[in-house]
Amino acid sequence: YATAIGFDYRDGKYIVYLQLIDFSSVAKLEGQQKSREAPVWVGKGTGASFTEAANNLYETSQQRVFWGHVSTLVFNEHILKQNKFQDVLDLLNRYREIRYLVWVFSTKESIEDIFNSTPFFNESPMMSILHNPEDQYRQRSIISPIRLYQFVMTLKEDSRMSYLPALRIEKNQWEVSRKTHPLLEYAGITVFWNNRYHGELDPDDLQGLPWMHKKTVRVPLSLERGKLLAAVLVMEKPKVRIKPSAQDLRVYFDVEVTVKAGINELHQEMSEKELIDLAERKIEEQIRHTYRKGFERKVDVYNLGESLFRRDPTVWHRIEDENHFVLHEDSLRNIRIHVQLTNTGRYKLKPS
Repeated sequence: YATAIGFDYRDGKYIVYLQLIDFSSVAKLEGQQKSREAPVWVGKGTGASFTEAANNLYETSQQRVFWGHVSTLVFNEHILKQNKFQDVLDLLNRYREIRYLVWVFSTKESIEDIFNSTPFFNESPMMSILHNPEDQYRQRSIISPIRLYQFVMTLKEDSRMSYLPALRIEKNQWEVSRKTHPLLEYAGITVFWNNRYHGELDPDDLQGLPWMHKKTVRVPLSLERGKLLAAVLVMEKPKVRIKPSAQDLRVYFDVEVTVKAGINELHQEMSEKELIDLAERKIEEQIRHTYRKGFERKVDVYNLGESLFRRDPTVWHRIEDENHFVLHEDSLRNIRIHVQLTNTGRYKLKPS
């Protein structure tokens, strides 16, 4: 039973990686601790097409390979840059065993290493962000995981950006019994525009993305005053309103964000108003920072143009350039942030 498929393209050949997981490592036995790391099998096949590469794997698979349990797809940057991923998507969407709900990722690293990365406590690889990204996202909502149907749907939209979360391996952050244990983490996003690969944005470029994403659950926010840490807030479930307006052949967007906040740490004495003002300024800075980084790469990272397209497609078509891009450097005009302080933890609003 295949659980993940990886795709690469080198020297004119498609390369398919297959991850197989022992189902006994997935089952939970109450009161029993797993004594050894869950085994992971990774196969590699090559061919002039995806089907040939899969058939190359069949030659040594010993038993029939069933694709109905695949939960994740991973694309290496080589196949994305050469736009060969379109051929893979064509087959995936035709083949009846692979479902539209699988998670999709990109990576610059070896897909074999990505597939061989295992989580804590000898648990099944099915518990890693490769197969179960939603758990981590609920606690720290920076990059939203994407399913296959979402990627395909947005890929063909002229008015919006499509992206894949990018994975990498962090080798030095965690240890087990004095030995380092590599684990998966996000490396940013791989961006697609006009149905083609369009580059990457790293995590620092994406500071403002959570405030503009409707699925954001929980985001930490560190506030500084006088170059010293003043407070750490936990922000929850922002609500976003985007209002487009066109003047001549230029479009402007006014954004309003309302978000709830709770205090995790308070290091400097300040009033509630001062704290809220700091938070609102910091969120606006992050939103503008990410807009600038996207604009430098000619990417509408917040899909602002889509709001104009939905409201007035005639104006959008009049403004768009040959790449369906409608933004200019000052398109993000007014940003209004409303922070609602809902709790201060166990303490009142003062430093402990």
